[in-house]
Amino acid sequence: MGLCASSNTTATASVSPHRNKKAKPSNESATLATSYSGAASGGPGGGSDLSQMTGRGRAIALKKVGENSFMSNLVQAHSGSITADYIIDSGAPLGTGMSCVVKRITHRHTGKKYALKAVRLNRIEPDKIADLRREIEIMKALDHPNIIKLYQTFEDHSYIYMVMELCTGGELFDRLADQKNAKFTEPKAADLVSKMLSSLNYIHLRRVCHRDLKLENFIFEHPGSDAEIKLIDFGLSKVYMENAANMKAVLGTSYYVAPEVLAGNYGMECDLWGLGVLAFMMLCGQAPFSGDEDPDILKLVKIGKFSFVPKNIWRNISSAAKDFISKLLVVDVKARMTAQEALQHPWMTEHRDQKVLAMDQNENELAEGNTSKEKRRVFLRATMVLLWLLLLFFGGNCCHIVDVPKGSCTCFCCTGPNFLFLFFFSNLFFPSTNRNIR
Repeated sequence: MGLCASSNTTATASVSPHRNKKAKPSNESATLATSYSGAASGGPGGGSDLSQMTGRGRAIALKKVGENSFMSNLVQAHSGSITADYIIDSGAPLGTGMSCVVKRITHRHTGKKYALKAVRLNRIEPDKIADLRREIEIMKALDHPNIIKLYQTFEDHSYIYMVMELCTGGELFDRLADQKNAKFTEPKAADLVSKMLSSLNYIHLRRVCHRDLKLENFIFEHPGSDAEIKLIDFGLSKVYMENAANMKAVLGTSYYVAPEVLAGNYGMECDLWGLGVLAFMMLCGQAPFSGDEDPDILKLVKIGKFSFVPKNIWRNISSAAKDFISKLLVVDVKARMTAQEALQHPWMTEHRDQKVLAMDQNENELAEGNTSKEKRRVFLRATMVLLWLLLLFFGGNCCHIVDVPKGSCTCFCCTGPNFLFLFFFSNLFFPSTNRNIR
């Protein structure tokens, strides 16, 4: 898993959605596809760039995302040695980059494992250090089940250390490539898109624009099929004030970049375009805008020209899913759905309804199964009680009904082996029943 992003990500940093997972991409940005937050990336670009703000302006912007919030205060900053609290794994790193390395660490007292990203300060430009601190401030304020979690930071004269949630399930890119025909089933795609959209809505409500949504920037908590999906890499994110000027920096990845970003005048709507591209790719395994070279791709992006092909795949996809994508891949940002509107789209609400219905059915089946088992237990216990009562009655009287010499009775209840067999059988299978009887 690559874990550290380079600082030169641009709008034409091409990462083919059909890349060979084992092949080496041609540039640093692709090679170090971020499985955790990107290191020291970003740049000037209008909007609310914290590194260029006055002290008062920066304080206002960070308060907007919750710098003084309860969750932000839970992320502890330290100036001491990280090895006092954590054991750093001596094995191979999870990932490396030009300026950072990511390793597994274990807390000395709790034994819990985390991911540690160590950023070497003398290998990044001074202005990028400000971007890194901005990224940390944003991440400190975020607490959502589908967003990578920052727990602690440490700093010494050489490094900034970020203690983060450890996710071992790999990138969405790889998970998609591993599916049959490199596409998810529609219910699975809807489930993942719903969670991705939830994380996006969460950051947008806090005036944070991610600006680099792509398959590589979502990872899974663990390799299992039920793993949570997590949004990562806030290296290009911006705190975008409501009344601020639009962002200007042209950045992102060619397959996912929004047309207004290419025009150099955009707001948070660019994230919804990226989500539309992701939904398209997850349903059919291909990008909506593709070409042999970046200029070919970007030409289609600028005019928003795409179609639901190949038809043999899309004919099996619901009209609700197609409508969802069509309302996100809209060139006119005013006509494009917001995150809140997308959450209420029929494709999302139908999926949630079906999920709730399935959960109710499972609960009903479980309840019915438990009721049936309980009825069987009650019947068997009643049978045992009846057997014991018969034994007690005949065992106490059968030997005296006729004149049988003491010790010569051969009835079932008086014969030692038979009695012991029944006793041990009942205790083995119905211990609670026999405890109640005794």
